[in-house]
Amino acid sequence: MFDIKYIPLDDEYGNLHIIVDKKDLTEYEYNSNIFYGICRGKTLCEWFKNNIKHILVDEPFPVKTCGITGASMWLNSYKYVKNNTKELHVFHELRQDWLWRHSIEICKEEFCLPFIVFRKVESGIEISWNNKSHHYEGVEFKCLEGFELVNEETFKNKVLSFICNFDS
Repeated sequence: MFDIKYIPLDDEYGNLHIIVDKKDLTEYEYNSNIFYGICRGKTLCEWFKNNIKHILVDEPFPVKTCGITGASMWLNSYKYVKNNTKELHVFHELRQDWLWRHSIEICKEEFCLPFIVFRKVESGIEISWNNKSHHYEGVEFKCLEGFELVNEETFKNKVLSFICNFDS
């Protein structure tokens, strides 16, 4: 099961719900209260429009890593940082470009969103997350780390429906 829901809070911002296998990946606790990720709906919609084509193709991670899932590949690739300045710049640029195409990380602005990565794998779309070492003081995400495989057509249809509903 996979779903994306966006509940407007005002004209620009809303609560984002990314639901995988009945788990809302955006849910977190802060000061004993439950909250959900907040983002600009228009930014998220544009991000999906621009990047669904990258998510739906097998786009290999561009640098050496010991990670297995999309989230762990990005988080663990720093272990292979190059020593010279020119290679270091290229290394970080390749990593960052891949992340911008596969993660909603760019949509969070100043708000609290989990680290979620979408990528094509042989059997469908992998949705992976790792919120163990986020930088939000006092925040505890309900879903700390994991991954789920979802049917590619289901993923594509839900994303396109989200885009269509948001644009209408």
